[in-house]
Amino acid sequence: MSGLWAGVAGFLIAILADFLSAGRLKILARLGFWIAIGFLIYALYETALRSDRFNISGALVLIGWVFLPISFGLLIYSLFIELPFLSTYTGGGKQQALITRGTYALTRHPGLLWFGLFLLALLLVSRSRELIVAAPIWFGLDLLWVCLQDRFIFVKLLKNNSSIKYLVLYLLLAVIGIYTNLLIGFVLVLQYISIFFI
Repeated sequence: MSGLWAGVAGFLIAILADFLSAGRLKILARLGFWIAIGFLIYALYETALRSDRFNISGALVLIGWVFLPISFGLLIYSLFIELPFLSTYTGGGKQQALITRGTYALTRHPGLLWFGLFLLALLLVSRSRELIVAAPIWFGLDLLWVCLQDRFIFVKLLKNNSSIKYLVLYLLLAVIGIYTNLLIGFVLVLQYISIFFI
């Protein structure tokens, strides 16, 4: 399975697991979550390390190396440290309080922001041709997941969920998605321009 499709499968399994967690199939939801994580790790490995490379300037690669650990650290922090890990990922759909502090004070879904930045940094570092295609697709699936969570999942799982509609910054997320795709397009343009100067 290619990295691109492994990532798509990972997101679709994660979305399904979220819906199962809001229903009665809690154990299956937990298993699905961990399977989705496995697919996504495999997808990142395949696209970043085993794909054909394109050439860009060393300065862009260096910028990628600066933002790669920062974005990855923020992603892990927002998703696995700021959220109560056991109740969020293994708690079986019990109601939880809405988190509004830390990075969750910026937006309802900071993980989406950090994931977009991580994909861009990984693209610059790995210079992967497959990631040029995969990154916008994965980001779009992550955005879809966020929208589905807020519309259908969190209404059942979070206490004080009536405030969600006021906290979700769909416009901000859409703008971040547009800028991520524009930056990926910018990298593509730089790649083709650099062909003439190398």
